[in-house]
Amino acid sequence: MKIKLHKHLDRKIWDKNENITPQVSDMLLSIAWAYIDYVRNEYNMHIRNIDIKDIFVFGSITQLFYDKQSDIDMCIVLNLDAVEEQFPNSNIEKMLKLYYYDWAMVHICKIYGRKIDLNVQDAKIPEYKDRYRSGPMYSLIKKQWIFRSPALTKTEITEIEKQSGILYKKILKDYKLIKRNGFKLDEVYTFYHNLIASKKQITIDYPEQIITPTYVAIRKFKHDGYVKKMHNISVKKETDKYVLK
Repeated sequence: MKIKLHKHLDRKIWDKNENITPQVSDMLLSIAWAYIDYVRNEYNMHIRNIDIKDIFVFGSITQLFYDKQSDIDMCIVLNLDAVEEQFPNSNIEKMLKLYYYDWAMVHICKIYGRKIDLNVQDAKIPEYKDRYRSGPMYSLIKKQWIFRSPALTKTEITEIEKQSGILYKKILKDYKLIKRNGFKLDEVYTFYHNLIASKKQITIDYPEQIITPTYVAIRKFKHDGYVKKMHNISVKKETDKYVLK
């Protein structure tokens, strides 16, 4: 399974010095602030401007293996103390992610055709990294890189390509078994849960480099349309129970 590495970061997003262009930076920041205003007004969340410690981008768009389907992953780093007092015993990060899905339903944000995915992270986590986010990070507030991943050698890339091909065939085999069984919801949910768990495990095992055999295999599986197909079938099966024909 070939890994396509570009010679430089996407020139529509990054300049020749590998800093995000002012136009893109301004748009991303306006999206982040618009979302913050939304949760303040809609859910009365006590988020002060001083609580916003950073806003950064991460993910494949910050690396040389981006492609046409790569989203722009953005993260707002927040001091959540005031919100945690307001909503005790709640998973604030999860709440804010769900609220973003609601906001994104009526705000179709794109930059040069790329969708925006926004996350929120507690500022108390050192270096803004946890098991869900690792690899390169570029601060829109500070206008500089927080972290850059080391470059892979040709030998490392060859080995990743070899192992990812093996893993992809295994994932596809499991998918075809679920398909033969008629896409039973419990099997679909288990399969999808395992995919997500495997992707999250990557950042635990490889805290400084997210391009791994597992990452490449799952990415190809998603880009080949199998995840979307499973989602559409699952939604139809689930909603058919509540449709009177």
